[in-house]
Amino acid sequence: MSEYSENTERILGMLGIARRAGHLIIGQDDVQQSMRTGRILAVAANDCSENVIRSLHNGVENKGLKVVTLEEIGRDALGMRIGVKSAQVVALPYDDGFAVKIYSVM
Repeated sequence: MSEYSENTERILGMLGIARRAGHLIIGQDDVQQSMRTGRILAVAANDCSENVIRSLHNGVENKGLKVVTLEEIGRDALGMRIGVKSAQVVALPYDDGFAVKIYSVM
């Protein structure tokens, strides 16, 4: 049995598939760059730094960015599920099917 809720497991599974498909944007710098070029759905770990949270909220106000925080998942667990050491934030283009599905689960 998983230690996470069913919805969290579904989101983590979709993020893993998106990573393997090459759709996932990983890390603060790449997510911020993507915020400048288009609408994205950002998924943040529950222990994301204040600076990252602030930049995401600025994006929400200025660019129509959508942000989802995984309350059960820290940066190490998020990173492990997508195949990297640690990840505070990941993102997907908002019109991507993965982003639409993740947002609908929330």
